[in-house]
Amino acid sequence: MQITNIINKIPEAFNPDSPLKATIVVKIEGEGGENFTIKTEQGSCIVDNIISDKPDAIVIMNITAFSFIVAEQMSLAEAIGDGHAQVSYGDSGVASDLFENIDMTILQVTEDEEDEKE
Repeated sequence: MQITNIINKIPEAFNPDSPLKATIVVKIEGEGGENFTIKTEQGSCIVDNIISDKPDAIVIMNITAFSFIVAEQMSLAEAIGDGHAQVSYGDSGVASDLFENIDMTILQVTEDEEDEKE
């Protein structure tokens, strides 16, 4: 799984009709993991590799949980409930709302895309 490729697709995958205004820091732990900030407002979405110092929530998960969420095998709320992810700061509801407004099918990297990166 190419985390950078997936992260770069988040703005495209964000629901443009979403009224959500939030700044969420996501920390993906493990080999190949990354930290990034997702900012949303009035249907727009920006992803930055600079960690916000004033987030509404900080979500921490391992790379396996992230891959399950992207593959739509679990939601962020389920990952939190099962202990595969945690919100170390802020509102887990806002974090869950953010992930629910991302079209995960757009984030799913095809085998052809993986081959192109090699």
